[in-house]
Amino acid sequence: MDRAGEYVARYEDLDLGNLLVAEKYSQNVVTYSERDGTTRNDRRQMESDFLILALDDHHVGLRLVNRVDGKPAPKPPTSFEAVMADSSAGILRKMEAIQQESSRYNIGPVKREINVPTFALKIARKAEALRFSFTKREERIITGVSTWEVRFQEERAPTLTHGLRGESLVSSGSLWIEPSTGRIRKTELRVENPYSEQPVKAVITVTYRDNETLRMLVPSQMEEQYTTKFTTVTATAIYSNYRLFKVDVKSSIETPPPQETQAPTQP
Repeated sequence: MDRAGEYVARYEDLDLGNLLVAEKYSQNVVTYSERDGTTRNDRRQMESDFLILALDDHHVGLRLVNRVDGKPAPKPPTSFEAVMADSSAGILRKMEAIQQESSRYNIGPVKREINVPTFALKIARKAEALRFSFTKREERIITGVSTWEVRFQEERAPTLTHGLRGESLVSSGSLWIEPSTGRIRKTELRVENPYSEQPVKAVITVTYRDNETLRMLVPSQMEEQYTTKFTTVTATAIYSNYRLFKVDVKSSIETPPPQETQAPTQP
């Protein structure tokens, strides 16, 4: 874990700047009707430009949707370049506008804000790791490389994720780590929110691959599952065409609010 912490510090501080990537995002929602015992399936396919944006010691995911179910999407309210060229207050407003615009294409009753592919790397940070317990499990080959599966369990606040009203949500899961280098090849994050109107369980799994152009590991696939009493939401994001996005931020930005996982009222 010391090696993993050192790797994440280098990765986030030096390697993982602002990365622009092509994303194909598939969503599937299965809704159960308690009234008549039937189920309904809804599906959506999205093609987007996805920006992993470094803000201080946080990384935020911004999605500009280009196509929805094979059809061109309406022109987004702003561009990534316009976001980054603004003042700090303007950046936050434009980021929120982009997030609201892209979230309207999500289907299902679960609000998703922790599905940034690099989010689970925070667990290996030295400052964060103190709040977790770690246990080595089996050894596995991940994307052609031998790794150790290390299970983690969050044990005390302040937690990485919070509910809508600030409730602490403990997380658990696994990191698949190259033992000799500390490089993280795969992450699995599990979070449960029992405080939302509809309690929800979330599992987010991300697989990394070597990128020869950038000479670093990058997320290649993210799989999500959100479960409420009557609904299961599954989603898969495939990432390709990574490139650096070099636009200077004009001023420092306040730390983003704690990440939330919650399930709003069923429509």
